[in-house]
Amino acid sequence: MKHFGDYLHLSSYPALAVVVTTAVMYLLLVWLLHLWGARLLANPSSHTTATMVVLGAIVGRASLGLTPDLEGGVLALATVLGVMVVLGRLRRHPRDRAEVIVLEGVMQGEALRRLGLTESDVWSRLRQAGRGSLDGLALALLEPSGVVTLLADGAPLMREALADVRGAERLPDRLFADGS
Repeated sequence: MKHFGDYLHLSSYPALAVVVTTAVMYLLLVWLLHLWGARLLANPSSHTTATMVVLGAIVGRASLGLTPDLEGGVLALATVLGVMVVLGRLRRHPRDRAEVIVLEGVMQGEALRRLGLTESDVWSRLRQAGRGSLDGLALALLEPSGVVTLLADGAPLMREALADVRGAERLPDRLFADGS
């Protein structure tokens, strides 16, 4: 059995291993969430929750090595925060953008494929919002948080309201209040 003091000492080689492993695992997790994040957030289920828990457990366990200790945990946490700050400064484009998934009552197949969503996923979200039809729906947007925003036909819409929506510049003028 180890003494409590054994958990409070981390030499330079294991410290470097914690930093490198944590940075690599964090970057991989960010990449995976970039690829699958919209899908995971858009239709949360027990399966996606389990996936997120397992991913987090794997990243955490791999980051801390064979013998997790307090210093290693603090170092891993500092590494994640440091990498997050560096990535934030390197990012040139808006962090997350909403996506048009329904346009004038038509599901946007290309956007759904890019997001890893199915029409069934969209119908599930529409039903949750009290919609059983695409009739009268000008736009349905998948927000970065996974929430689906519904905008009805005929409701005043300003271009500024869609400034952070991917592809907003290609939306038809007839959707907007001023027609431009």
